[in-house]
Amino acid sequence: MGGDWELFKLQLAALGGLFFLSMSVTWVVLYRVRLLDQPNDRSSHTLATPKCGGIGIVSSFVAGVFASQLWGAEYQVGWMVLCSMVTPVLMVAMVSLVDDIRDLSPRFRLGVQVAAAVLFLCLVKIIPMDNGGGLFWVLLQSAWMGVGIFWLVGMANAFNFMDGIDGLAAGQGLIVSFFFGIIQIVSGECFLGFISLVLVVGCLGFLAFNFPPAKVFMGDVGSVSIGFILASLAVLSFQKNPTLATLFVMPLLMFNFIFDTVTTFIRRLLNGERVFQAHRSHLYQKFASCGFSQRTVTMTNYGMAIIQGLVVLLVGNKPVIALFACLSLQIIYSCFVNVRFAREAK
Repeated sequence: MGGDWELFKLQLAALGGLFFLSMSVTWVVLYRVRLLDQPNDRSSHTLATPKCGGIGIVSSFVAGVFASQLWGAEYQVGWMVLCSMVTPVLMVAMVSLVDDIRDLSPRFRLGVQVAAAVLFLCLVKIIPMDNGGGLFWVLLQSAWMGVGIFWLVGMANAFNFMDGIDGLAAGQGLIVSFFFGIIQIVSGECFLGFISLVLVVGCLGFLAFNFPPAKVFMGDVGSVSIGFILASLAVLSFQKNPTLATLFVMPLLMFNFIFDTVTTFIRRLLNGERVFQAHRSHLYQKFASCGFSQRTVTMTNYGMAIIQGLVVLLVGNKPVIALFACLSLQIIYSCFVNVRFAREAK
């Protein structure tokens, strides 16, 4: 990061401080605030457990975004980009925190997420608003906006859907942001590389209390925010280097979460189920119900995330090959879980 040893030591110290901040805020939520998540028939836990520990992740990330501007010209991105990385995330984090404390309408939460996505896309100017003209240009702008909103909101909710057992979401966020950070640093994108590592230490500080058996849950404030942050980083990366390989980086790094979410949604839709109703039919939930411990399920997903990261590092410049490798891994995993689940159901 920057190639200067003194700068590297300062950045390392800053990341250590952000790790401590994440741990400290999580500790306060765990032992002083103690908002409890009561178990129900869909829960994977049996005892009331403190929640909203994701505040620690969001706090360290926001602080890290501003800290990134201390490291010189290579990291200077301007206030518009800084606001794009902070304001929309705080919007989704705040409404998710309120929802964790008292249930909000799903439509209201979705509305805020869409508004945050639109704000982000406008702040980073991923959608050109001042050029062109005529019906074609309006349709093109609308298409870009629609795709961007779908990606940002979809990733935020996919991450939330997958936050169902101890350590799974925090570990996934850590691994994905670590590999994404390496890719950005190697490609010379210092700002994106540093704030990716900020998310790494934020997740790590929380994971110290969330690794199975968890003492605290991150809540929607953590899971939705992590998903939104990762999606935002992907958009900024593509904006700087609009190639097919760059477009595929984040979806491939997140492939196990995306595959589980999409296939579960499609299967429930085909079965005539209410797809937006809470359930326990994700692959990771089936895996856990087959007699495997939460730690085993979590570590299996960690392993898949690491393999996906290595695939992107090794053959990410050949996205079709990388996609085939990640898809093959998920098909094998899916077949194993579904066969074992069907056997247990008999």
